[in-house]
Amino acid sequence: MPPTNKPNYENSRRSASSETEYEKIADLLTHGKPMAYAVRFDGSLSVVAANGQKFIFSKEEVEQAQEDLKTLTKPSPGRPKTAPKPKKTG
Repeated sequence: MPPTNKPNYENSRRSASSETEYEKIADLLTHGKPMAYAVRFDGSLSVVAANGQKFIFSKEEVEQAQEDLKTLTKPSPGRPKTAPKPKKTG
């Protein structure tokens, strides 16, 4: 059997959580839900934006977006809980 030039994708399998994370990163980078995206072996991210434009983001841009995503999804402290109002007696 002659050798083929097809890339080996066995090690490119990602968990469902990382797929969701990359979709969020693509969303953040293109400012909208992507039509498609692919993580490349070198860590770059290829994205087809909602308007059909294709973008290729470097590994460094993807890492920066991951950091930005972490700061955006940090839970805010919210309002402090107040004591319940006292019941009226009498």
